[in-house]
Amino acid sequence: SEFSALSASLRQLPIMAASIVASILAGRIMGRGRSAVAVLVGGGILTAVGMTFTGVSASSPNGLLFSLALIVAFFGCGVMTVPQSQMFVQEAPEDSYGPVTSSRIYVGQLAYAIGLAGGAAIANSVTVSLVISNEASSDADATTEVGKFLTKAATSIARLPEYYTQGFSAAMYAMAALVTICTVIIVALGRSAAERSGEHAASVAAAANSSGPANTQPA
Repeated sequence: SEFSALSASLRQLPIMAASIVASILAGRIMGRGRSAVAVLVGGGILTAVGMTFTGVSASSPNGLLFSLALIVAFFGCGVMTVPQSQMFVQEAPEDSYGPVTSSRIYVGQLAYAIGLAGGAAIANSVTVSLVISNEASSDADATTEVGKFLTKAATSIARLPEYYTQGFSAAMYAMAALVTICTVIIVALGRSAAERSGEHAASVAAAANSSGPANTQPA
């Protein structure tokens, strides 16, 4: 189906609202003492699950399922933004506070570019491959037909919407896998950081205990 610019914008409002609500909830959870790593992991899981179900529901005639899957994915993204922002502020050295905190914009734009360009590349590649294999088409002809489809020009392949939907689903699965890998890395780094923090706290406490009696002078 085709939508006007206004209609497409209105349909995105629930997704944007989900991101805003997620950010507020994540902030409140962290304000109650929950670790940033735990919130990041939770957001990563929600994002990966949402992307996976977005791919699954892409071919479903029920648009509500597709919308709900997108809402879950964007809710997870909203959850992840809060601890990410906190980490940029907390981990920045005093002499490099400005550059480190400003780099968050770069990280966000890079992730956006990778998601948009990478997703489009995967969807396009899978679509072209399906046209070649199912329509006995050459690589050049398949690329041309897909290009026509994307620019809303007339195409001779009736099943192109079906092929592109499969390509879109493949892109969602790939992005879900990437988010899952990043979440696993966050868990590993979080555990390592927690262990180092515990060891540091123990060493400081031991040093304080050992130096206490020595520094005590009789009156």
